[in-house]
Amino acid sequence: MRRYLIIFIAAVVAVIVFFVATKILKKITKKNSIYYSTICGLIAFIIVSLTGLIFLEKNSGDIDSKYLPPKYIDGKVLDGSFSKK
Repeated sequence: MRRYLIIFIAAVVAVIVFFVATKILKKITKKNSIYYSTICGLIAFIIVSLTGLIFLEKNSGDIDSKYLPPKYIDGKVLDGSFSKK
């Protein structure tokens, strides 16, 4: 789910950057404003995607971990945990 959220946010940022760059470039010059805006939006998408994936995956668990769910023993709930296989 996190990946889809990162991709969605990156796409929204890229669209915003595209429209802002288009407006700015049309005021400055009329040649190739769509091309440069597209490149700016693509770069923004890549930067936001990589930044989000790096920061959110940095603290995630190991791929080799096995999840042990919480257990109910003698009227007490014991916490779940991750363990190596």
